[in-house]
Amino acid sequence: MNRKDYRELCDLAAAGEHRIVINLDNHTQGEVRSCHHDYFNVRVGRGWEVWNRKDCEMSLMLHESAGQSEPSIDFQI
Repeated sequence: MNRKDYRELCDLAAAGEHRIVINLDNHTQGEVRSCHHDYFNVRVGRGWEVWNRKDCEMSLMLHESAGQSEPSIDFQI
């Protein structure tokens, strides 16, 4: 998943939509839902995690500053 796809997913979740994500390496499915301002609930397997959107954006900026034009986003499934 590239940076543009990831940001689009974040924007859709922030708008109240939920999205299914799939890790193509191990064929595991997850779900991303908006929780409240700047946070997302992410279902991975049988559990849920809470992701801070600002932390995710910072991770993207760190990849960009390291010279990677299109960082791969790993959902840690």
